[in-house]
Amino acid sequence: MKKVMYVVVAAGFIVALWYAVSADFRQSVYYQYYTRLKHPEIAGGPCGPNCNGYNEFLNEDLLTNTDTLPLFEERKADRMLLTGVIHDFSGKPAADILLYVFHTNAQGVYPKRAGATGAEALNGYIRGWIKTNADGRYYIYTNMPGAYPEEKTRAHVHCIIKEPDVNVYSLMDFIFPNDPYAEVHETTVPQHLNGGLVKDITQPGDTMKVYQRNIYLGRGVVNYPSKKKGA
Repeated sequence: MKKVMYVVVAAGFIVALWYAVSADFRQSVYYQYYTRLKHPEIAGGPCGPNCNGYNEFLNEDLLTNTDTLPLFEERKADRMLLTGVIHDFSGKPAADILLYVFHTNAQGVYPKRAGATGAEALNGYIRGWIKTNADGRYYIYTNMPGAYPEEKTRAHVHCIIKEPDVNVYSLMDFIFPNDPYAEVHETTVPQHLNGGLVKDITQPGDTMKVYQRNIYLGRGVVNYPSKKKGA
């Protein structure tokens, strides 16, 4: 009987400890291990509903390496430019890479238009798409997102990647310097390992904040195809 009690207490302690750690840590464990076993054929594991909007652009032929997100033109406060270079796994600039981003408004809400359908019904309309040229560069003009109003979460921009011959997958969110709600592990992962912490490269005379994030395809992505690592 005592052995049973010990087992029950130990199990309860493990469960309590699991839920005591941050949700981001639990998600990381799920991402790194469960997806390897459950979905070894899917790079990054199942991406979930946040990835559903990656192909909802109007015309792929019109995509360029630059996009201006909704509200940027009308809202002068908190304007920013997200920029950088998307590299392949080996570190060379990567062409024809689709980057899909979306984020909240200044109030921390994903605003939706009346009758919104598709991914906009979940992700809101502050979203955009770019497609890289041979130099791998991208430029996204938008406004600083707000943190969720009822949660202590860092401001962030979702980062979704679609490259040729690989399924769509997500990378760490873009996050910003000195955010008090950013998790320690988020701020310590370097960009060459696909950490999402942007670098402030704003120069004197710039009319908006300029943040740099370089992206490396497949790095830190479970189940990433071996053939792509040698590109």
